[in-house]
Amino acid sequence: MQLAILILALSAFAINTTEFGIIGILPAIASDLNISIDQAGWLVSLFALSVAIAGPPLTLLTQRFDRKRLFIGILAIFALSNLGAALSPTLGWLALARIVPAIALPVFWAVATVTAADLVPKPQRSRAVALVFAGLSAATVLGVPLGTFIADLWGWRSTFFVIAGMSIIALLGIAIYLPSVPAQTTTGLKQQLQVLHRKSLWLGLLSNSLLLAGMFTSYTYLAEFLTEVTKLDRQWISLMLLLFGATGLVGNWLAGQGLDRNPLRTTRLIMISLAVVTALTMQAGTTFHLMLPVLLLWGL
Repeated sequence: MQLAILILALSAFAINTTEFGIIGILPAIASDLNISIDQAGWLVSLFALSVAIAGPPLTLLTQRFDRKRLFIGILAIFALSNLGAALSPTLGWLALARIVPAIALPVFWAVATVTAADLVPKPQRSRAVALVFAGLSAATVLGVPLGTFIADLWGWRSTFFVIAGMSIIALLGIAIYLPSVPAQTTTGLKQQLQVLHRKSLWLGLLSNSLLLAGMFTSYTYLAEFLTEVTKLDRQWISLMLLLFGATGLVGNWLAGQGLDRNPLRTTRLIMISLAVVTALTMQAGTTFHLMLPVLLLWGL
């Protein structure tokens, strides 16, 4: 079962490299398509909006599908969409190639976390889910800086070709190594929608939305920030993104340990830390020697 969870982590890596890999190449896309950096930023915003809008209904509609087949279908969508992005002649076509996989991303995460938890004994569930989320952290460790490096060598379109290849490899891994996992939902749609009456759910969604909005409003333009404010060249930016992701892997492991012991305290600590480090980034951004430790703490 450990191998199956690792395959899910690999799939998460391919999928989230699609989501985040564009961050390091936004300046290159803006330059090539002759658009402003804030217009290029809509490629990230549209992806996120598509996830938010499509996630809940699609997750409900696909809840009775065999999970293995669902994973294969999702990864096929990501592979084809990345090929489409690589071949896009205009910003409009590139935006469309971003929206299509975004619709499938929340379904993957909803199913992947539950599947990982189901594959291990109950005491190991938080760690199994954290291992799958390590694929997300690895996407920032390797995916973002690798995408930036590839774009520097062969152009930003090559980055999307490589991500498409990652998706195909993950698809084959799922097809070969993940056992068939039938859906285990026994409650109907009406019963599941009863959860919307819980005040705690809406408070959780609100806090989560604010946290992620604050995080990704700044992270989306990290490459541009390091270029214009910290005055780093492309090679140093790739290295900084690599270090950011590397500390993210450590933080992901620590979070898995903390969530097994005290979920609420761990979540509070993460929220407070992100607020503090975002404020520090604005103060330290103009000086490399200050920005480096702040960026490492932010990644953690």
